[in-house]
Amino acid sequence: DRIRDFADSVADRFWETDENHLYTYVSENPQGYWLLKASDMIGKTRWDIIGTEGEETFWRDYIAVLDRHQSFRDLQHSRIGENGEIRYFRASGKPRFDNAEKFLGYRGTTVDITDEINTKKQAEETQERLFNALEIMEEGVVFWDADDNLIACNRYYRNIHPEIATML
Repeated sequence: DRIRDFADSVADRFWETDENHLYTYVSENPQGYWLLKASDMIGKTRWDIIGTEGEETFWRDYIAVLDRHQSFRDLQHSRIGENGEIRYFRASGKPRFDNAEKFLGYRGTTVDITDEINTKKQAEETQERLFNALEIMEEGVVFWDADDNLIACNRYYRNIHPEIATML
């Protein structure tokens, strides 16, 4: 029970692959929000399921890591669901070897990070809107941190201080 509790606290889904990187085991997720059922993944590679279109370099590099039988952490990838929604995931995996050091495949975990990614995107969009609004103001605006380091200033502030504008 202890090990199961630890595992459930760090991952949404557990998986295992063979020496050809084909899924041999995928846990179902109790929340049921995954785009694919575990049974639909068995016998396929991650890139067969997701597709590589537009991300060929990313997948080539990832497959090279797998072919070198290296551990990997926090591989971020996305998938578009049938409803058009993009979901984001982070996977980590560890190679498995038998007693004779023959490569057997990987075991790993996957976490749905969609809420985290969407929150970060929303914060970046809000920050960009704020800075765009400050740029068009006809008053000098400057932000300092707690240590009196300049964080940002707007165009008007730079214009009223031309002698130091390049430093700003």
